[in-house]
Amino acid sequence: MESWRRSLYVLWTGQFLQLAGVSLIAPFLPLYLGELGVKDASAQALWSGIIFAVTYATAAIFQPIWGDLGDRYGRKPMALRSAFGLALSVGLFTVATGPWSLLFFRILQGVMAGYTVAATALMSAAAPKDKQGYALGILQTGYIAGTVCGPLIGGGLAHLVGSYRPVFLITTVTCALAGVLTWAFVPAGDPPKSVSDAARARAKAQPGLLRSNPVLLAMIVVTFMANFAAMTIEPTLTLFLKTLHVTGSLELYAGLVFAATGIASFLAAPRLGRLGDRIGHRKVLTVSLGAGAVIYFAQGYVTAAWQLAVLRFLLGLAVAGIVPAAQALIARVVPMERRGRGFGYTLSANFWGNVAGPLVGGSVAAGFHSMRAVFPVTAVVMLINLVWLFWKVPARLPEAAEAGAD
Repeated sequence: MESWRRSLYVLWTGQFLQLAGVSLIAPFLPLYLGELGVKDASAQALWSGIIFAVTYATAAIFQPIWGDLGDRYGRKPMALRSAFGLALSVGLFTVATGPWSLLFFRILQGVMAGYTVAATALMSAAAPKDKQGYALGILQTGYIAGTVCGPLIGGGLAHLVGSYRPVFLITTVTCALAGVLTWAFVPAGDPPKSVSDAARARAKAQPGLLRSNPVLLAMIVVTFMANFAAMTIEPTLTLFLKTLHVTGSLELYAGLVFAATGIASFLAAPRLGRLGDRIGHRKVLTVSLGAGAVIYFAQGYVTAAWQLAVLRFLLGLAVAGIVPAAQALIARVVPMERRGRGFGYTLSANFWGNVAGPLVGGSVAAGFHSMRAVFPVTAVVMLINLVWLFWKVPARLPEAAEAGAD
């Protein structure tokens, strides 16, 4: 088996284990506050919002820092730091004595995040240029599968075990296993070769990465706005389903609707990545953003739960091309010796989208007194994203992936 394919499969597994482990605690983390003495329902809601948001915000701040350190000292050490650091930080949840200690451990979890940045930088260096979209699309499915499967597994485990603390230890094991697999099977150097000292010196002498690379800045904005759009409906989607007069289990329908987008993206991401390798990733990004805008707009007019589920599945097919295309474009225009920081910026933007999207979506629903209003507003965001892409990213990009090579 080719070295880059072996690394891809190992990093996919590591990313899945890490994301599934972290995501499986999400369904019951607010309930865990009850065990820690937060009994009042409004206080639980407030603390839940804080402990969720603080991890995303902290992770967003630290992603470019870890990416830069990966460029300097190696991406594999950064992957190991994240995997074992997450294992430790989530394991500490078991000894939390109150909401303040849990908040501190959640901040530590955000600091330790960064496996995705390291894995993406490793794969962008290892995969052949004509297969980067495909490789990054495959890697993205590990992220999607982890975030989809994690909450389902976590909710079932908490119900089966009857306690929350043992589930934290399961997350510790999965994150540690991701670290062990990465340590054992991913090459020590950044394949195919680490950049030379001369290339690093040139990188240090260059102006700031964002000032010197407008395409990277464009992809940061595209990533933020795409994830922002994806998260605007999250706070109200289940409530919106309730207005459609669902017959049967509302929770089951909500789970299916949430999962539909992830399943579709899982199926489509590698194919759209491969398509981008053939026809150009800017074209794939254009179609993904345009189709996403149309589908978001259509969701505001559904009259039945099954219609929403179908549109959410179609949305997953459409937007699956955004992340692999953006990452492939970054790999094309950012020199190898600065690529970790570049991917760190985009993942940071992803996390900020996680923070801002639900806040704006909830505010729009409250301001317009209608949850349907969130859908056309989100469609407009996607259209703005499309205009930004055409404005800032030229049809023909310079070949800069080897700009740091001797």
